[in-house]
Amino acid sequence: MQPRIRRRNNLSTLSEALAPIKDALPEEAKDLKLNLSSVIERCSLDSGDAIAAALAAAIVSRSVDMVEAFSSVDELSDTDKTAAKTAAALMAMNTTWYPFVELADDSELETMQAGLRMNAFSTHGGVSEARFEMLCLSAAIIGKCHKCVSSHVAQMRKGGYTTEQIRDVGRIAAVVSGVATVLDTIASV
Repeated sequence: MQPRIRRRNNLSTLSEALAPIKDALPEEAKDLKLNLSSVIERCSLDSGDAIAAALAAAIVSRSVDMVEAFSSVDELSDTDKTAAKTAAALMAMNTTWYPFVELADDSELETMQAGLRMNAFSTHGGVSEARFEMLCLSAAIIGKCHKCVSSHVAQMRKGGYTTEQIRDVGRIAAVVSGVATVLDTIASV
């Protein structure tokens, strides 16, 4: 269980929002502490995309503290938050279902439809299709679903995202996942 981090009231900037998270990271996680801001602030994605991608990754990482931190950044609109939550919810399901099908190694099972409701893909969580695919990729990386990751990368390319931007989504997801792990385990030891 992650320790609850004391929040500062009225957070508005990314730096202010992440300060309590960084303060909670132990010395052993110094690289994560330094990477947490830099992968978001100095990447090829626009700032809003980077923060929304971090929020989607934080949700799938089950890090309540990081979800609260990223959600508190003023730059993130309610629509951005809804889209990140929607992408994370879909990917939490899909990154379980599709690896199950792959691991079952059953050709008959592979031909069957999932039969799972995924209507949120049609609305894109209220943002553009390309942006929603970017949020789904961030969440799918955390879920380690090969099919999901490759599908969302292909859709992002179709939507005009560059290789550098796709890489930066991966970097954001990796650091968010690492911080979530440390907050949940090492920081409490």
